[in-house]
This record gives sequence, C-alpha cells and structure tokens, in this order.
Amino acid sequence: MKGVIYSRVSTEEQDYERQTNELLEYAKRKKIKLVCEPLEEKESGFNDERSMFNRLLNFTKEEIDIILVWELTRLS
Repeated sequence: MKGVIYSRVSTEEQDYERQTNELLEYAKRKKIKLVCEPLEEKESGFNDERSMFNRLLNFTKEEIDIILVWELTRLS
C-alpha cells in the first residue's frame, strides 16, 4: 500500500511534529510505503491556498492508496 502523510496546524505558534511522528510510526507498523516526505504546513483550514494541501490533491489513485492524517479536521 502506498500513501502520503499530511500534517497541519493552524498557527505559527503550534507544532506539527507530534502529528508527523505518530503518523510515521503508524505507516511503519502497517507497512505503508510513503511516496514522498510528509507534507507539513502551518496554515488555517479556512485558507484555500494551502500549498501542501494543494500538492496533496495532485496525487492520483494510481500514485497513492491512502492519505494519513492525525485527525480528520487536519484536512479541512
């Protein structure tokens, strides 16, 4: 199975390191092959111009099988 990690926090003061580390461990346990480095960003979910989120949207079903997020709200 191939996947991508997406970690996001809303403000510059917050840190996404915990999200990313937990998702990396999960991917390792489940034997999910990551197709790129984790996509991380510090942007509000209200911002439609999130560069890493837009990069995530460019992956196709042929390239990845799963998107790993720490919590569903990190996508929106």
